[in-house]
Amino acid sequence: MAETKVVIREFESNDFDGVMALVRSCYGAAAEPPDWWRWRHQELAPQDCTMFVAADGEKIIGMRPLALFPYFLQGSLVKGALFSAVMVHPDYRRLGIFSRLVKACIEEAWRRGAVFVTTMPNDLSYPGFMKLGWRDPGDRTLLIQPLDMAALAGKKIKPAWLAPALAGIAQIMLNAIVPRRGRQGLELREEASFDASAEALSERVGKKFNGIILHRTCGWLNWRFKANPWNSYRRLTARSPQGDVVGFAVTNTEKRWDLKIGYIVELVGDSSGIRRDLIAAATAGLKQQGAACAATVVSAPELIHDFRRQLFFTLPERFKPKKFHTVYLPHPEHAVDFSSVQSISCWYQTLGDWDGI
Repeated sequence: MAETKVVIREFESNDFDGVMALVRSCYGAAAEPPDWWRWRHQELAPQDCTMFVAADGEKIIGMRPLALFPYFLQGSLVKGALFSAVMVHPDYRRLGIFSRLVKACIEEAWRRGAVFVTTMPNDLSYPGFMKLGWRDPGDRTLLIQPLDMAALAGKKIKPAWLAPALAGIAQIMLNAIVPRRGRQGLELREEASFDASAEALSERVGKKFNGIILHRTCGWLNWRFKANPWNSYRRLTARSPQGDVVGFAVTNTEKRWDLKIGYIVELVGDSSGIRRDLIAAATAGLKQQGAACAATVVSAPELIHDFRRQLFFTLPERFKPKKFHTVYLPHPEHAVDFSSVQSISCWYQTLGDWDGI
């Protein structure tokens, strides 16, 4: 089929069923439900999100959403565009449709005032972004902490009768290690939603972070972690004696490899001590929920340090489920200087930026 038959255009409301058919053709039974897609790509204000589709006549054969969010870059607010969920129908691949979708979204992002675009591609789409001239600052870091050695050992140790004994010994050793506590005198509690005090914390952290960080506004936090009912998010805050939010964390669980895996999806705090207290509380909560291990993916050195202080460790390369890429492209004609964020250590990223582990 000729590539010229395929038209790249902005999404229209009557395209939704066609997009869902495309999602099913690409992901089958693993595809998220239609309501998830409406939440993720349509519930933001129209000025903050859009989608481009590739259409062959009436048939939607490709799609690429983009969303615009405020970021702090070296302490100053800028607008950035996050790309997600690019897909092309299996019958239409290797025809340049991926590149055309990406280029259309880039042009739209520039038109809407973004000074950079970014995404977190999987191993299949990563080479495509590199061919288009995007920049790779490095991979995010996966850290884990075992919580239930018996469940984990049962998956690997043979013969099976030996697993309980070895797991029991390992669990005793693990329980004997006490995570380091940070700052005392804070009230740690679970929240139904985030308030303006959480946004004020995000602004404080963003203004002093030496790099680039998504501004976690109150609207973004509640859209991301409350309005989405398809994940078991738990929202934790650390509050000062005056009641102000000085830190927050978000957790989630899922079934993977017949195990319940817990994730610390989000972590922001005024200090390392506050973040470590939140990590300890979040990990304890995941253990109570029956998670066999806790995991997180972060990029900033201070977050990696805090998780390691709380007994999280990095997996050897051969055991990692995938690479956690980040790529970005600055506006070629904008005066904003991106020389300070060429390393992933200058990006403050968590699973909350896009939790597709």
